[in-house]
Amino acid sequence: MTGRIAKRILFSLIALVLALVLLEGLARLGERLHPQPPVDARSLLPYQQLPDNPLVVQIQVHDHDYQRLFWPQWHWEIFPQEKPDDEVRIVLIGGSAAVGHGVAEPVCFASILERLLNRHSDGSRYRVLNLARTGYASPQHAYLFDQVADIIKPDLVMTVMGNNEYLDVAAAYVAHGKAMPLFTRARWLEHRSALARWLRPKLRPPMSNELKHWVTSYNRSDEVRQYVQQRLHNSLIDIAAAARRNGAPLLFCTVPVNMRNLAGREWFWAGIQNHPQDFVQARYELTYGLPSEATRLMQARLALDENDVAAHMVLAMAAEAAKDKNREEQHYRRVLELLETPPPGMVLENQRFMKAVAVRALEGPEACRQISAPWIEHFKKNQEVNSGIVAALYSLCDDQKQAREWFDRFLLNRFNVADGDINRTLMQTAEQLPDASVYDLSETMAQMSPQGILGYEYFLEYCHFNVRGHVLIAHLLAPVVAKQFGMSASFPDPLDAVVEDDGLRHGRLADLPVLERWAGVDFDVSRLTDEVIPDPDIAADPLRQYIARHGESALALTFSGNREAVGPNGGPNSTTALDAYQRALELDPDFSPAQVNIELIRQMD
Repeated sequence: MTGRIAKRILFSLIALVLALVLLEGLARLGERLHPQPPVDARSLLPYQQLPDNPLVVQIQVHDHDYQRLFWPQWHWEIFPQEKPDDEVRIVLIGGSAAVGHGVAEPVCFASILERLLNRHSDGSRYRVLNLARTGYASPQHAYLFDQVADIIKPDLVMTVMGNNEYLDVAAAYVAHGKAMPLFTRARWLEHRSALARWLRPKLRPPMSNELKHWVTSYNRSDEVRQYVQQRLHNSLIDIAAAARRNGAPLLFCTVPVNMRNLAGREWFWAGIQNHPQDFVQARYELTYGLPSEATRLMQARLALDENDVAAHMVLAMAAEAAKDKNREEQHYRRVLELLETPPPGMVLENQRFMKAVAVRALEGPEACRQISAPWIEHFKKNQEVNSGIVAALYSLCDDQKQAREWFDRFLLNRFNVADGDINRTLMQTAEQLPDASVYDLSETMAQMSPQGILGYEYFLEYCHFNVRGHVLIAHLLAPVVAKQFGMSASFPDPLDAVVEDDGLRHGRLADLPVLERWAGVDFDVSRLTDEVIPDPDIAADPLRQYIARHGESALALTFSGNREAVGPNGGPNSTTALDAYQRALELDPDFSPAQVNIELIRQMD
């Protein structure tokens, strides 16, 4: 009896195994007939879905055959179907930071880099094709690049990629009820079994009310970190394989991020309301040499409430910028007085940090260290939440070694930035590939930042570069890229280039109208330093409203022409752009930026 039961169990197991083998074979056959995207490129996030339309379309330009990258945010890149002998093609792969999120395409570092290379060229025509895509992680980039690499025929593939590696993992963390070991092990099985890939469940995307809790609820385990690092490594290998088919070397850049982005915005101490407009405007004015305007705005706040501690804080900063020591000390002392009985609703971190800033300004770093020491120990008790404020306090106390260590810890709790693990994986993978090199962009930019810590000097918020950041990166990368092609050129010093661009914007209440310097903010210059980045379509509305209120002017029409020349919706429209520039010259024949832009458009055509 027992033997018969054992035989039945054995036969049942054999039948089950044979059935699974048969089903596995059928699943593999199905994948051959209907190829599927790689397992790692699959995501539940809407902005990480792979396209189902053709990625490249053929178009006619002046009776010549061209190819256009037909995928949103690929800047509608156009290139000749037959690659000219003197053309050098550089492909850039990355996320929204490389897209240039927050600034217009002409001041994105990819565009500036292309102009620099061509101005210092020895006869070759350099074309930087920006394949960056907002929200994509390395598996999606590797898949798409593999689809278009043989069409583009790149001469160099460059990545500034790594901020999005944890996005889908954090989403799955929320969607799966925080059962991350199940997620990583399911991916392990899917890599090995076509049947598992066919049977995989439809993942539930996180609800909007869940997404806002990612930062506070998401905690990386060693298993998750190892999974993401291995996936990034594999994706870089896949990118290298597609590049190698075309004889193109690779340049992996480490990814710089804003370490000083503590609570979602720099001015976290500036009040309870999120992003009050007068503080946004004052931030721009302090950045670009208009402390008197910042003072005027804050005095208006004090007229409504003389105890507005945040207004006194900004007034002290404005006085410091204007080198008015007496006024600076007066407002910092008022800040300390008001913090003795802080306003209702002001959180503890804000109170402590504001006090530390004021004490440092009035009494120096040593006094700042004395008052900050007990606060630092208090905040260390909850490192996962408070590592950022601990790092900021160490920085104020001039302990940059501890500040860097705690900023690194802070990044480990973020799901939307590249951390030390990601950058180390980039460097280690480059060392393993014979045709790859690495450029430590993150560390180089840090060395050019105050106290050696990356902050708002080069960023809009947590990872997206401001105009200064794009200018700096382009000038840092230009000699590195030129060396790949044996170019012997002397490029402008990166910091000198930043100072030059700052000088052109210094004291302006409108954008620069020349197309190559136009940042896309038009008359709303506070957006050059604002952390709330509008959608490009929304960003066009203020210009239309301005023209409706004030009528057409040469400057407004030139901005309008710039929007058509860049073409965020449906690609650039040079005909409409030229018409706007011509109308600007009709209103003001001496308005030279419009004439400069006409020449630029004709060169591009």
